[in-house]
Amino acid sequence: MQTSRVFLETSELLIPGAAEQAQLELALSFYTQTVVTRSLNEEHFRIKDIAVKRGSGTASIGLDRYYILIEGGMEQAGTDDTVLEVKEVRVPVPAYFLPYSDSFWQSFAHQGKRVSATQQAMHHKADPYLGFLTMDGREFYVRERSPYKKSLKLENIADMDELTVVIQQMGSLTAKMHARADADVDKGILDYHSEQEIAKAMGPDSDAFARYIAEWAYGYAGQVEKDYAMFADWVSEQYGI
Repeated sequence: MQTSRVFLETSELLIPGAAEQAQLELALSFYTQTVVTRSLNEEHFRIKDIAVKRGSGTASIGLDRYYILIEGGMEQAGTDDTVLEVKEVRVPVPAYFLPYSDSFWQSFAHQGKRVSATQQAMHHKADPYLGFLTMDGREFYVRERSPYKKSLKLENIADMDELTVVIQQMGSLTAKMHARADADVDKGILDYHSEQEIAKAMGPDSDAFARYIAEWAYGYAGQVEKDYAMFADWVSEQYGI
């Protein structure tokens, strides 16, 4: 493995052991058969370095994600290297509360395949590195890690007016992405227009839908606060903290 360029090890980003790296390298050969852009040659995916980030995320708390530095292009003397994010996934919690579709789960028994297919269907010009793999019985999906990715920090939102603006912008961006994803209809990923199905599910009264979502959000937030209070009481009783 060439190491002229490597990840910087930090408190969050660790270098996995040799056995773990070997497993991931072996699994990557399967990934290259699932990746959206199948015209890329073997040298393009040559691994330069691997790092792991444990237990981060929100819905993915406790799951691993790996970062793989690959050769990428060959024209710019290393400056066109690409970072792949290999993210562990599991069955989403809402799946246990929605109607069961046998055909869907037969087609997407692999959770990495489900996520990558969904992103292809719902995003305009989806990430060309989307794919999936299995390692040590765990399922992962793969995408390119953009060097321009930034997180929205809640402490940067000063008041409710700013929060409202952020929510409106995020809603507008999401709606635009779904609408532009129509290009995929002609490629067999979806046989319907996503925004039409979303509008149909919302119903003719958009204000009623908004009220329903707001009431659900307040109820959910209240339940989270109750759960946290119960957990804090339990910890206090058990450990005297």
